[in-house]
Amino acid sequence: RSAAGVLSAVGLQAWIASTPEQYVRLAVELARDEPVLAKLRESLRPMMRESPVMDETGFARGVEAAYRGMWRAWCASPASGSAR
Repeated sequence: RSAAGVLSAVGLQAWIASTPEQYVRLAVELARDEPVLAKLRESLRPMMRESPVMDETGFARGVEAAYRGMWRAWCASPASGSAR
């Protein structure tokens, strides 16, 4: 699942396999297609660099917002002892 997330983030959703057999088929197709493989080798680093995967600041803000939301939900719950 994490590989699927990275592939989606860099725009390579077509390379996400849902079965081991599909994974092997996709890998063999890519290995046999030298022009596509060469283009991938040339463009993958910039694709990663510009993707949400490499947005550390955005990722940190998202995690902070998630923690803040969980904290607020807990504070509003009976388990916190402060909800009335």
